[in-house]
Amino acid sequence: MPEARRTIIINTPPSVLYSVITDYESYPQFLKEVERIEILNVTPTSNGRIVRARYTVRVVKSIQYVIDLTEDKYGSVRWTLVESSIMRSNVGGWSLKDLGDGRTEATYGLEAVPKGLFVPKKIMTMLTDTTLPSTLQSFKARAESML
Repeated sequence: MPEARRTIIINTPPSVLYSVITDYESYPQFLKEVERIEILNVTPTSNGRIVRARYTVRVVKSIQYVIDLTEDKYGSVRWTLVESSIMRSNVGGWSLKDLGDGRTEATYGLEAVPKGLFVPKKIMTMLTDTTLPSTLQSFKARAESML
């Protein structure tokens, strides 16, 4: 699956959006496809931390996977797949840019490769044209509600 990437302007300072992005266990409250997130391990780093988390999401059916999220308190979160029964890889992340005046440019990218499955163009189009913008709008609404 080629990388899907979108950018959105959010009317909060980067610190507010960053706190929403890194509050993984609250995702089920505002992301309808996320059923549960369990934090498995947290390792501090010089710029932030590495969080290992188990996600349970509902796409067509409920699936689980484990990812390592590398947080950089200066404006990014990146993840890599650790374990999954249906994905060969899942990498992506957030980059935040302070626009001043309490606004943030947020870029979200994702590249996931399923195990041994062909991904039809229709599903790719759904991801890039519907699911990804919907996810960004959910993060935008959540962050802006924190002000």
